Order: sequence, then structure tokens, then C-alpha cells
Amino acid sequence: MKTPKALWVIVAMVVVESTLATGSYLYQNLFEGTRVRSLVFSSDSQTVYGSGTESHPKKRHGWTWAWSTKTGRLLWKSQAAEPMQLTRLSPEGDLLLTTPFQGEPKLWDTATGRLRHSLKRDPARGKISESYFTPDGKCILGCFREGIQVWDTQTGEPIAFWSLPEGEHTNYSWPNSLQFSADGTKMLVQVVNGTG
Repeated sequence: MKTPKALWVIVAMVVVESTLATGSYLYQNLFEGTRVRSLVFSSDSQTVYGSGTESHPKKRHGWTWAWSTKTGRLLWKSQAAEPMQLTRLSPEGDLLLTTPFQGEPKLWDTATGRLRHSLKRDPARGKISESYFTPDGKCILGCFREGIQVWDTQTGEPIAFWSLPEGEHTNYSWPNSLQFSADGTKMLVQVVNGTG
């Protein structure tokens, strides 16, 4: 197994890159002034994408970033109306999905930071606990208390809602993790019971 050359970690809401061989820090304070919630590498490890929130107490908007792992240079920075909590990269690497607990998930162009789509959702469904691209990248799945919302990746439009089986939905349980089979034809849904 090939040992990775670097690892991004969050220390007191400050992002640094640490070499695994020496433990020394290459870049510090890349996200100073913001609260980082989620980070992902590009498939070639040349870029790291992140999302989070403005740290100013009177400003509640979110941010999405792209940084070069070679130089530590900011490639782009885009503002969102809501604080962002989750970040996912599409299988092709051309789209970045950021998701707030409240509000609409956003699809960004990874090359430019341009907003592609705000994914429409029913506010009555409450908070989103997780979001995923399908293995073929054609759909986006969002986990809500009552089930899973399906969006079309190309249009950003909702195309289906898969309700939990009868008896599985309670005020204390919700789907919070999805796993796909290797051929992409099956999906495991983990439902968490909050009472225990």
C-alpha cells in the first residue's frame, strides 16, 4: 500500500497540511477567520476543497473554497447564504456538493467556483443529516428524517422522494449513512435511532 505524502487536518478550526513522514506543517492559517466544517481532496490530490461558516458572530453565511496542495494558494472562494456543514466531490471530480443543515444544498463548478445549482427542497422535511452523489454521478441523495430526497445532478431538480418503510420513521430516528454496492445497483441505508 502506498503511503500518502500529506494529510490535511483541522486544529482549532485552522487548516494545516502535515507531512506523514516528518509531522512538520507545510501550510498554516489557510482558512483564518472562518470555521471549517468539511474538507475533501480532489482525485489527483492537487486540490483540497472545503466548506464552512463565517466566524463573525453577526454574519451567518457560508463559504466554499479550493486550495492548491502544491503551493497553499487559494484558487477560488465562493459565498453561500447558509453556513455549510458537508462537502462531497462528484465521481468525475467536476462538481462539488455542499450541504447545510438548514437551507438548500449547493452544486459548484470545481474549476471556477461558480454556483451551478441550488437544490430545491421542502422546508417541512427539516434538516439534512447527510448527502451523497450516486456512484454514476447522475443523482444526488439527501437524508431527511422521513426518507431520502433524490435530485437530478444535471438540472438540480428534485425527481423523487423515497420514504422510509412503514414503522421505521419516528421523531427520534433518521437515515444518516448510505453505502453503495460495487456495481452501483444497490444501496444500504443506515437508520439511527436517537432514543438510545
